[in-house]
Amino acid sequence: MVQTTLASTRCGPSMPTLRRGAAKIARRVHSRVVHSTDDNDRGAALAEFVMICILQIFLLFAVIEVALVFWARTVVAVSTSDAARYAAGSNLGPQVATDRVRSEIESALGGKLASGITCVADVETDDTAGVRFTVVHCTGNLRSTFLPVGSFIRISTTARALTEPAS
Repeated sequence: MVQTTLASTRCGPSMPTLRRGAAKIARRVHSRVVHSTDDNDRGAALAEFVMICILQIFLLFAVIEVALVFWARTVVAVSTSDAARYAAGSNLGPQVATDRVRSEIESALGGKLASGITCVADVETDDTAGVRFTVVHCTGNLRSTFLPVGSFIRISTTARALTEPAS
């Protein structure tokens, strides 16, 4: 009787030989993919970096410009309401409100940005109730900080404060 063993009935390479062959193919493919030296791609990373960098710098300046516009708008609005309350509480007249709002805007924004904003103060009387209001109205154009495009944002704020009766 013929005894056959498992080793004699195999018809292909052994398992360790398959692993070595697969590892050899994987190393070959990896070296071709990772270490390719295609001359057409040299410097592509730098060119892509420059294009993305220019776009990001433009977006950065746009965000800063929008933030400065909102800040300037808030400064004008707060200065206008502060001047109206000050003039209404002190009974010194509308000229004091005009001078105060002008000095607050110039100290916060600087002379260059504040030069395009004009402020006018007046005293109004409500006909139905007979009360007096100090009204301060500021209008003007804001210039761009980074772009030489001139005036591009129009600001208009009005503040009213109840004028205290003279005692």
